[in-house]
Amino acid sequence: MSCRIPMLRVAVLMQILAGVVAGQAMAEPVVRIDSGAFLGDLPTIVADSREMFAEQGLETAIAYSDSGARNMQRLRAGEVDFALMALTPLVLDRLADSTPGQADDPVILASLLQAHQLVAIVTAPDSGIEKPGDFAGRSVAFERGTNAEFVWWLFEQFNGIQSGSVQHVGLPLADMTEALGTGQVDAAVMPEPWATHLERSMTDKDSASPRPFDTRNFYVGKWVLVTTRNMVTKQPETCQKVLATYRQAIDFMELEPVEGISYFQTTIEDSESVDPENWHSVTYDMNLDLSLIAGLRQQFHWAKAAGYGSKDAQINVLELLEPAPLHVVFPKAVHLHEMLNQDAKP
Repeated sequence: MSCRIPMLRVAVLMQILAGVVAGQAMAEPVVRIDSGAFLGDLPTIVADSREMFAEQGLETAIAYSDSGARNMQRLRAGEVDFALMALTPLVLDRLADSTPGQADDPVILASLLQAHQLVAIVTAPDSGIEKPGDFAGRSVAFERGTNAEFVWWLFEQFNGIQSGSVQHVGLPLADMTEALGTGQVDAAVMPEPWATHLERSMTDKDSASPRPFDTRNFYVGKWVLVTTRNMVTKQPETCQKVLATYRQAIDFMELEPVEGISYFQTTIEDSESVDPENWHSVTYDMNLDLSLIAGLRQQFHWAKAAGYGSKDAQINVLELLEPAPLHVVFPKAVHLHEMLNQDAKP
């Protein structure tokens, strides 16, 4: 038995379906961004607070976390479209990847800053540690698989601290203040602004102040915007709009630095006044340049020495970069021409 639908009803049904399809085509998907509750991620906070993403026609869902490593995990799981992080999570992800070159692999769209004081090494007030040599036989806490672990390795290398002479304690950032206060560890490696907050809280409670160690002589941090290769291929305009938003936020911060800092203080829970020294140690800029290549190479060297991945692994660091979207938005920010036809190995 055949079933016939009146032509008028068919026409109405087609109009309804056409309207649904058109509505779906017009609706922009929500762009999911995992940011960091760090001074380094101030461009995201400014762009979010001033609705700069909306000016680019983007509807965003932004989450602020205390770990770039967790941002990487969520990017890998497909839970977010863009993630902000230091170089370490990207480097460790690549070394753990047994099938590189896939569509869901993370890639850097741009570096957003360089800074000498994104991470600090802080000792407990009663630790008795006054100089780098005093760390022998003591314990230091950091969150494993993060930039803090890399900074501690640099500190040991720079100061000639014998490998294995310091006990390494893996702790999440949220547990470090208590660990220092109770004597569980003698020192901690922490990002800003947590390190400054810790110093102030301990100074208020104790007659002796915690001892911070300067990292500026051996460490320059990077903070990068990361997405997947699939996002660059399938949604290049979205990548370009996100980059344009960050460019706008950085330009605003250059013109209105005090207002930019105020957004950080109102957005991040329990945020206190930003230490002027830390603020002045940060240079916000959007680029892909040779210093980023050098930073990646150095981190691969550390990671393989620390047992992350095979020491014989050969990595072309240029494969971790996707310069095309930035080249469209801000071509003067791409400075990789000398290396595009070379094998770049750490």
